[in-house]
Amino acid sequence: MLKILSRITHKRILNVHSGITIVLLYECIFSFCPFFEVNACDHVAYDPLDPNGNITIKWDVMSWTSDGYVAVVTMSNFQMYRHIMSPGWTLGWTWAKKEVIWSMVGAQATEQGDCSKFKGNIPHCCKRNPTVIDLLPGVPYNQQIANCCKGGVVASWGQDSSAAVSSFQLSVGLSGTSNKTVRLPKNFTLLGPGPGYTCGQAKTVPSSIFLSSDGRRKTQALMTWNVTCTYSQMVVSKYPNCCVSFSSFYNSTITPCTSCACGCQNKNNCIMSDTKIESVVGLHTPTKDNMPLLQCTQHNCPVRVHWHVKVNYKEYWRVKITITNFNYRMNYTQWTLVAQHPNLNNITQVFSFAYKPLIPYTSTNDSGMFYGIKFYNDVLMEDGPDGNVQSEMILQKDKNTFTLKEGWAFPQRIYFNGDECMMPLPDSYPLLAGSAPANQIALSTLASLVLLILLAFHWKIFIRWGETTCPGKTRPKLPTHKSVHGFGLAWHTAQGLMETLQDAGTEAKKNERDMKMLHDECHRRAFDPGELIFVMEFNNSANPVHHTPFEAKDRCQWQDCYSFRELKHIFSVVIFFMMVSHAIAYDPLDPTGNITIKWDVVSWTPDGYVVILPGSGDYEQLPNVPAHHDPGWTLSWSWAKKEVIWSMVGAQTTEQGDCSKFKANIPHCCEKTPTVVDLLPGVPYNQQIANCCKAGVVAAWGQDPAGSVSSFQVSVGQAGTSNKTVKLPKNFTLLGPGPGYTCGPAKIVPSTIYLTPDHRRKTQAMMTWNVTCTYSQFLASKNPTCCVSFSSFYNDTMTPCPSCACGCRNKNMCISSDSKKLKALHNPKRSNTPLLQCTHHMCPIRVHWHVKLNYKDYWRVKIAITNFNYRMNYTQWTLVAQHPNLNNVTQVFSFDYKPLVPYESINDTGMFYGMKFYNDLLVEAGQHGNVQSEVLLQKNKDTFTFKQGWAFPRKVYFNGDECKLPPPDTYPFLPNSAHANPFAFWTMAAPLLLMILYTIW
Repeated sequence: MLKILSRITHKRILNVHSGITIVLLYECIFSFCPFFEVNACDHVAYDPLDPNGNITIKWDVMSWTSDGYVAVVTMSNFQMYRHIMSPGWTLGWTWAKKEVIWSMVGAQATEQGDCSKFKGNIPHCCKRNPTVIDLLPGVPYNQQIANCCKGGVVASWGQDSSAAVSSFQLSVGLSGTSNKTVRLPKNFTLLGPGPGYTCGQAKTVPSSIFLSSDGRRKTQALMTWNVTCTYSQMVVSKYPNCCVSFSSFYNSTITPCTSCACGCQNKNNCIMSDTKIESVVGLHTPTKDNMPLLQCTQHNCPVRVHWHVKVNYKEYWRVKITITNFNYRMNYTQWTLVAQHPNLNNITQVFSFAYKPLIPYTSTNDSGMFYGIKFYNDVLMEDGPDGNVQSEMILQKDKNTFTLKEGWAFPQRIYFNGDECMMPLPDSYPLLAGSAPANQIALSTLASLVLLILLAFHWKIFIRWGETTCPGKTRPKLPTHKSVHGFGLAWHTAQGLMETLQDAGTEAKKNERDMKMLHDECHRRAFDPGELIFVMEFNNSANPVHHTPFEAKDRCQWQDCYSFRELKHIFSVVIFFMMVSHAIAYDPLDPTGNITIKWDVVSWTPDGYVVILPGSGDYEQLPNVPAHHDPGWTLSWSWAKKEVIWSMVGAQTTEQGDCSKFKANIPHCCEKTPTVVDLLPGVPYNQQIANCCKAGVVAAWGQDPAGSVSSFQVSVGQAGTSNKTVKLPKNFTLLGPGPGYTCGPAKIVPSTIYLTPDHRRKTQAMMTWNVTCTYSQFLASKNPTCCVSFSSFYNDTMTPCPSCACGCRNKNMCISSDSKKLKALHNPKRSNTPLLQCTHHMCPIRVHWHVKLNYKDYWRVKIAITNFNYRMNYTQWTLVAQHPNLNNVTQVFSFDYKPLVPYESINDTGMFYGMKFYNDLLVEAGQHGNVQSEVLLQKNKDTFTFKQGWAFPRKVYFNGDECKLPPPDTYPFLPNSAHANPFAFWTMAAPLLLMILYTIW
């Protein structure tokens, strides 16, 4: 009864009288029967969408033995949409007497128990309450039986009836040997794979009948009993396991999952999506208790189902369904999704999911099951870029019932894997935009009325004077706009104020004379009156004050005065800062970014040591300074003594040097200052080492921590053979691939510790030293290597990159886009010198930021990156932008995105980079030499504006180099005039009416 009550309430179709009746019934039941509330309601194993769903466990005694019987146990899942997924089912029971299990086929008991009383043949299990699990696929054939060995995975009956059965065989001893002496097991339990199932008592039923393979003979079991298990979601958890969110084409509002929809019990154990996921121990390892490890979200659910009403056609409408996994420890195999909606009786087409209508009641066809297509999307992967599945469906309209009003287009229930999901509150559903409420006065009408009423009565204009700034003068406090009572308007020029006062009447003319005197006084003192700040106030007091006797000298805003000697010191400091600051290897957006080169001495040799360099470890969050382009990194140093390199693995020196003094074994390199480069991919295995041979390409740590390491091994001779005699190399230099890095001296650090593959033993290096290299853009180039242009939907002006933004040194060497020489231009030079397309900015890279759309609660930006270099493909490129609204990024469409939070209190910076194998390569200049994406950002009502260029980024970096931004005064501005929307009639009529009345009075 109460289950029906909750469903009716959700549909919101009750009238007042029925609502009162049900509430009274609810209060009556729960006032007098608290036991019923806890034990009956919460644990009801009845599903209105699958009223006959259950799991039936059938025991068929196939033969008698000397001390017991051989039985085949068959588990049939008769639930239409609730399956058992990995790690599979677990079945338990309690023996009625002292039975043992002699052997099993197709399954096994998890514990053998105490079999010490058996001397010869040892039973498979001697426990009084055995626990049985399915065998894994691939076991030997002599351990298999039909429908066994699937790892406990059982499909739902509605999804795949042939896979909805699991079987095993067991030989039971020390039990009865006839129908009369056999005692049925009791206290059955079933985990599938977690709790939720409640099993009844075993009941003897008519013996099962079996058909022979040719269908001509029937045999039957000697004895059969059944156990029925039903599912209750409340037994599993007090909270749902999934939630639902809504959106639609007719309303920009996105209805999210409710806050803590699945409870907040795991709130402190969740993982942020921008965490270095690979560093979390045991992230992708399912626990024995199947506890989830969730991504931090406001709903805190493992699964979210999003229902989007996408398109409305004349006779059809279209819905998009997206299922997202936020659990790092669970792949949902053979998942199912059930929806209840009145229009599911007219489904025309489902595109990427399989679909089956559920008709538990003949008279109603409003429910359906969606599930993945086998070998295509029947596995919902763990949280990550692949952790979602999507589909669309087209439904035919029923003209008698179809509407987009009052949330009708959204489902009434959603189940995922048999568990009902938490729906948003009905009053938060996206509403159909209707006409404006009738007979409401426009805001502009009210404003006009108030303004004219103030003008019709007493009003007074007077001047607020600015703060003087010259030394030695009195500095009256400059009033702020908050201190102005009435309506205040600010002008930044005295002329503007005087023009405004001309039509203000007799009272205003007196103040105009005062202003003129003030203007003359300021000119006499050689100050600019255009820098004065004035405030016009309306004052409706009974006796307005006309004048305030202040000296004119106090009304002028004086300017700071400095002598030449003072200016000389100021200029010296500024020039010194300009010379030094650009070379400082500090990036405010990545303050701890560096490349660390670690030398681990792993063994001593007769005349030196073998060292592994697991760095060029790139710990920079920012872009492709680390993710080096071809030809990759180049590392060099100077030996402290007369060391040589006997051999190398994973890298090579560019020159061997003079090794003439060696007669037999010739070293790999005898140079005092060896220069090392990475090997190319595909070298023989005996020349490789872990993390080597990537042609020197190293990803940024923020982009791909696994790809941000490069290693090689060196055998050094004629060096020390102990910690005390080894001298550290010096004068390290790093090119990546060009200049820009400055390396510090080598420093001895605690020896690196290594874990064996089984994590049971630790080893450590003999000696370790580190070298830290930091990047400075000024050292790489005196000019920027990229520029930024802007545009917007609200202004036709397009702000281009500044002229010669990247310098004009290559102006005479550029190539026109229509030149016939383009075919022979795509050969990179060893010096990495670019060959650019002729443009006014002369930059290899242009980043264009376009403010595309403005929604009610969101706004949209398009980003386009264009390559104008004919000699460079930018591999693993990165783009970093700084904007205050990047703390509310809702969706990035064609790029990967990761927020950069160098300071915990500020989240205004993010890194965009290409999707692997899709657009992570920005190819050379030409028709394919660009990548594009769009970003959807949620507005912050306290800060969002389109005024004064707020919608454009503060900084933009491409591959770690800061790009040249246009001057702020050239940004596309928001037009001051309103759009061409006609004024409402009363907006125009009200001011005219008041002006006529004022004239008559």
